[in-house]
Parts: sequence; C-alpha cells; structure tokens
Amino acid sequence: MNACVQLPGGALINGEIQRFAWFRPITGKVELLITSPANQYLGRPAWVSAVLAAAIEKIGAIEMSVVIADRLTVGDRIFLMLQLGIRYTGDQMWLTPACESCGEQFDVSVKRSELPVQKASNDYPSALVNINRREVSLRAINGKDQQWLNENPSAEIVQTLLNRCVQTADGKQPVSEFINGLDRKDCDYLESAIQKIGPDVDCTLLVRCPECSVVQEVEIDPYWLGQTQRSNLDNEVHTLAFYYHWSEAEILNLTRERRHTFLNLIDKERACHA
Repeated sequence: MNACVQLPGGALINGEIQRFAWFRPITGKVELLITSPANQYLGRPAWVSAVLAAAIEKIGAIEMSVVIADRLTVGDRIFLMLQLGIRYTGDQMWLTPACESCGEQFDVSVKRSELPVQKASNDYPSALVNINRREVSLRAINGKDQQWLNENPSAEIVQTLLNRCVQTADGKQPVSEFINGLDRKDCDYLESAIQKIGPDVDCTLLVRCPECSVVQEVEIDPYWLGQTQRSNLDNEVHTLAFYYHWSEAEILNLTRERRHTFLNLIDKERACHA
C-alpha cells in the first residue's frame, strides 16, 4: 500500500485544499530522475517539481503532475522532499560543516523526521492585510515563484515576490501601480506577511563545535536525497537486461525492492555455478 502523508499546508485544487499526498513505491524510474546528470540543466526548483511529480501518485483525489508540484508552497515542497528522502535513503542525514570560528570540520547527525514543521496560517492559502488604508490580498510563495527567481538571478527578490504574490489591492487588479508606490518599509511588511501565510520547515540546527565549543547555526539542505550513484543503477539495469532479457522500461518500472530481489537471485545462481 502506498504511503500517505498529511501536508502542513495543502494544495488548492478546484477551489478546495487537498492535504493528503500518496507516495508511489520508489521505482527505478524515480531513481533515474533523481540521479540523472541532466538535472543540473533543469535548475533546483524545476528539478524538485519533476521529482515530486514522479514520486507522488496523487494529492487528494487528483493525480500528481509537474503543474501541481509547481503550485505547492515552498513549505509543502520541502516537507515532501524530506519525506521522500526518508523513503529513499533513510531518516538520518550526516552533515560535515566547517566551524565558523576555528575552521575545523566536524560531523553532525540529524533526522529528517525531527525537523520542526510549522503548519500554514489559518487564512491559508491567502491572506488579507491592511496597508496605507488599503486592503491587500496575498498568497503564499510557491514552486513556480522559486523557479522564476532561479531563472532570473538578477531580479530584485522582494519586488518580484510582491508582483507575483500580491493578488489584489482593494479587490482590484493589476497591482503593479500599487506596488511601485510602496516604500521600503511597506515592501518589507508585505514580504513578511507573505512568508507567514504558508507552512514552514525549520532547516537550521544549533550545534557546538567539538574542537572549540563555539555554538553556531548549521543549514540543512532539505532537498538533498543522498549520494546514490547513477552508475549503480545503470549496472543493475544492465545485469537484469542481460539475464532476463527485459527492456530498460520494464526494469525501471520495478520497485527498488523487487529489482534487488532479482539481483540477489542472480548472485545466488552465479555462486552455484562458480
């Protein structure tokens, strides 16, 4: 049975918030997408959407897609990637930061499942705020916004987020004239309000350097899925194709557990004939 998780925010689909996501069993197809060298050309946000679309079967009763993954808030995307990481390489992650004081590297262990998760606000997926005697409607930051910023690195981040996430001012669109009239303090206020709408996962740790005892923050990459080598998967596909004469597509559609069962049988057969 496929694993189900409850999102801390949820996907707005056909006017309703869907909060349950069902993961597919991890197949070679998903592993291929995770380990493919071509991912570097996608950019991290687009890659995350592609991986989530492949790894998740549905959200609510709706079949998962890249479009839905793009619409998920940043907090939900982080949460789902952490859940995928647990299923893919395990709950425990090892970090090797360099101390900000003495420069020495040291090992830090963290469990993905123990990272603090803050649920979305009561107004989610949008919120109304009052600023300069005007009622402004805001929405949470999503994967599509991340992708746009990744593809336009020279863009002014706060201004971009306001132009993308401010939906109406006094119920009217467009909002560019309203945003252009804001001062820095007003822009910062709206950015903070936008950040508070969606869910959040705290991806920082307070750790103490074992060498100099200085306490410092260490950032966790929530999208990191482990050091699985593409060559390992290619070798497994080659072995199964050679012995069973299956196509690459047939092999990649096998779950990882099923694939390894057949590989173990091949190893036993080899041992018997050694």
